[in-house]
Amino acid sequence: LSAPPRKTIAWAVTVSKDGNFVDGAAVLMRGVQLATQISDYDHVFVAIVHPEIKRSREMLARLGWIIFEAPEPIALTDIGQPGEFLREHIAGSGCCGARELLKLYA
Repeated sequence: LSAPPRKTIAWAVTVSKDGNFVDGAAVLMRGVQLATQISDYDHVFVAIVHPEIKRSREMLARLGWIIFEAPEPIALTDIGQPGEFLREHIAGSGCCGARELLKLYA
């Protein structure tokens, strides 16, 4: 009898704007690899990237991250009541405005 297949844990990051942010993902990846050397689980690394991301996408792929391209999961115009405050303020909040919603894919 063969052993049952190992379960897999996915580690995810979101990339909502291009820039020199790949070092953090590389450190996360290596830390997980070192900490789980004797784990009962397999691990995959997934980067959820906005379609406009180019430079960071290439670097992450070279490091071994699986690239999952995704637009904002909801259009601001689709946010109805009682989400008026969110609809009016999300574009200017956080580092990346509505692209912060990419985290919903995780």
